[in-house]
Amino acid sequence: MIDTIKFLLPSLSTSCIQSVKEYLLHSKKQNVLRDVLIEFYNHSENIGSYNSNISFFYSPEKKTLSLELSLPKFWQGHNVYMLYPDNINLALQLLHAHLMRIFPEFPPLSEWQVVRLDICYNFVLSSNQLLHSYLGVLKTIDYPRHKKYLYDTSVMSVGTSYSCKFYDKGTEFYKHDYSRLVKINSDIAHLMRLLSQNMLRFEVSMRKQYLLKYYPNLTADKLPQLPYIELLSKKLKKYLRYNTTMTTNATDALTTLLNIYPTSTAIKLYMYWQVKHNDISINLDKIKIALNRSTIYRYNRALSKANIGILSNEELPPLSIPSQFPSN
Repeated sequence: MIDTIKFLLPSLSTSCIQSVKEYLLHSKKQNVLRDVLIEFYNHSENIGSYNSNISFFYSPEKKTLSLELSLPKFWQGHNVYMLYPDNINLALQLLHAHLMRIFPEFPPLSEWQVVRLDICYNFVLSSNQLLHSYLGVLKTIDYPRHKKYLYDTSVMSVGTSYSCKFYDKGTEFYKHDYSRLVKINSDIAHLMRLLSQNMLRFEVSMRKQYLLKYYPNLTADKLPQLPYIELLSKKLKKYLRYNTTMTTNATDALTTLLNIYPTSTAIKLYMYWQVKHNDISINLDKIKIALNRSTIYRYNRALSKANIGILSNEELPPLSIPSQFPSN
């Protein structure tokens, strides 16, 4: 349920600062910001039994150190299986022990401020074809106040304080982690490649602005206490516009709309729905030119209220968290 985390350590002891500088000396960099020369240390290194990557960033001016890593990759060598709250504290304690070998007097977990937190949920589907059917449907959805990015095996909606993403986990694992893991433990690498083949992943990435608003003073030692299922479920429902139906065929859509709304309204909604889903790569841009944002919002809300899914003759079971599909 947890993946990438970024920590900020704002108050380091003098001895710790010195050891940080010495350790990162070879990675010292400079940048000019508003005509001011800024010095910083930026370094990535593989640590732990599974050779997982951790990024260090030290600012001499602010005397702050930040760490960023995928906690499940550090803990178990991969992030195919979700890292559940029961193991989060154990993984963090192991990480702290590794860092204590590098930096003496390293701050305790209670002083690690969380400034980025990625959480996720797996849907293990029966086939790769079904996975891509879901991705095709999800690519047609506009998440409120987020900019959408479409790729071959993923769709991402990016906002100012948090982002949501659906993607083919098998393709992502093979591209980014398989070659590293197969050198360390080929059995685990082959097994994870097999198990991730039909895995659709939903991921929410929360940045500092979001965390400060909803989880102020969040530190590493408090991470096991967060309501991960509740948070993921809430974001998924919002993404799906609270629909309990993923897809709807044309006949059922028109019948439903005529039963709920006046005929003229139902026809407008039906035509908008048809145009929106017939050619997503072209029509969404055309709709945004032809209709103002308030009209698009009103139409989408009316379709959601009527529980009209995406235009398709293929019936897909609804996605929910917890899920009817296996998750790990």
